[in-house]
Amino acid sequence: MKVLFITLETYPVKTATGNCVMALIRELNRRQIRADVLNITGDSALPEELHSDGVTFYNVFDSRFSSFDQLLKEHKLLALKAAPQRLLHRFTKSDSGKAEAGQTVRLAVNRLKKIGLQYDYLIAVCSHYINGMICDAYCKETAKPFLVYQLDPISTNQFFGLSDQMSEIELALYSDARAIITTPILAAEKQADPAYAALLPKVHPAEFPNVKDLTCADAPASDGKQIECFYSGRFYGTMRDCTFPLEVLSRVQSEQLQVVFAGDGQEDRIESYRGAFGERLRHLGMLPLDESFRKMQEADVLINIGNNVSNQVPSKLFDYISTGKPILNFCKIPDCPTIPYVNRYRLGLNVIEGADTLENQAHAVWQFIDSTRGARMRYEEIQTSFQENTAEYVGRLFAELLTDGVGRG
Repeated sequence: MKVLFITLETYPVKTATGNCVMALIRELNRRQIRADVLNITGDSALPEELHSDGVTFYNVFDSRFSSFDQLLKEHKLLALKAAPQRLLHRFTKSDSGKAEAGQTVRLAVNRLKKIGLQYDYLIAVCSHYINGMICDAYCKETAKPFLVYQLDPISTNQFFGLSDQMSEIELALYSDARAIITTPILAAEKQADPAYAALLPKVHPAEFPNVKDLTCADAPASDGKQIECFYSGRFYGTMRDCTFPLEVLSRVQSEQLQVVFAGDGQEDRIESYRGAFGERLRHLGMLPLDESFRKMQEADVLINIGNNVSNQVPSKLFDYISTGKPILNFCKIPDCPTIPYVNRYRLGLNVIEGADTLENQAHAVWQFIDSTRGARMRYEEIQTSFQENTAEYVGRLFAELLTDGVGRG
């Protein structure tokens, strides 16, 4: 059997979503299900086809996903055409529906017409709804079946903007897909929505498949003189914000504390806390995945920052859990969906904005850091507590659905 994942920016791993997809692909390949990727990318330097670790990546360049600076440097004509549309999007947030996605869908479907027939199933990775629209368009022409692997919400995703049109897109994808594999939070969301009542037999909950053994025995031990707290991830405006963690950590009364950020977004805001930390605050920018994992291994404490919505969990949390290191989990909202996971993790502390004074929270944070420095959970304990978050567990669900014909339609 052969399946093709439809993704954005996965070549082979760039985003958190790509990390999840690659974990599943390796597990499916282990189960003798060949899995490849059709990648929609804004990087025109990528070859149309590349091979890595037994996986074929078909790259489809779409200027919509290029930065304007990149277009201006490499494709000036495209940049001039894109400028008015991007200005309109900036002021109206209009990029949220079928019309704007048309170019991407056409490019990808044209490529699928050349390569798609060899695959038994297409799998739309809906960290972006466009991937689902691509599968839906192609499969209607060819009668191929497709699945939706939904890691992020569509109609209830504040990052895209809520609209009736987005609800129509999601409902159409659920109707046309052979099955939907989604997070337990989003599965519960659909169970509570009468519009999806007839479609619920298609919905299969699955956790993020990120838990793996990152409890490296050779990781450098803390020297006890400096205690590094490390955060890896992106900041998305009000969706995920660094202010609350920095407000708390800046009040910790210890010169030992070092705070290190890796990722992008809110660089100016991070820098504005330089006066409180001095050289004890560092911002590394974007790191390759393997480098980010190495920094996790070297840190004393890992920082997770929850989203400002109750239906999205940062998948990075499960990479953190995989290390066995202490985790400080900063939550913007009292019902942050990360809280139950950290409660199950023996070396975790939830810090909820507004639950106490910043000074008291800083004191609790330092007590946690001081009492857990050098501690590390064994992978056997992690695996027992978070078995449903392993690629083996989620991969088995995928394999069972695929080999069973996903309910035979």
